[in-house]
Amino acid sequence: MHLLSQIVSPDLWTCVNDDVMGGRSTSRITRSDEGGIQFGGTVSLANNGGFAATKAPCSVDLSGQPGIMLRVHGPPRRYRLTLRTEPGGRISYRVPFWATPQLATHYLPFARLRPMRRGQPRPDAPPFDAATICEIGFLIGDKQAGDFVLHVHRIQTYAAL
Repeated sequence: MHLLSQIVSPDLWTCVNDDVMGGRSTSRITRSDEGGIQFGGTVSLANNGGFAATKAPCSVDLSGQPGIMLRVHGPPRRYRLTLRTEPGGRISYRVPFWATPQLATHYLPFARLRPMRRGQPRPDAPPFDAATICEIGFLIGDKQAGDFVLHVHRIQTYAAL
């Protein structure tokens, strides 16, 4: 299932940066020239800052699937794929991946997702439920100040490897 086709419009994406807590990071989401989306901006470590994120609604049942496959590229930085299973919920389920200058494929199994709230692990959170995904997103918070850009070519499920 090719999920990016459902959420390719930049108008569906919302950016949430550390300015919600006094930071100065900025981000934007645009349509890339390659037909996907581009998440870019600047991470600032000033005023307890240090993260930028983007998210889009994505109501989909992925039960029975092993995870998400991403085709991405960009300057080498650590990102996280984020998924939510409860609309407006406080818990996001995250898994890290690294962007590279060359287009790369990342297989991110649901079993590697970790529940988080405000950057803190939540081991008491309910288990991830792939049947109730309502939001997908990307987060950068690698404790490195500076510009970033993640070119997302494809988001889809994959067959068990």
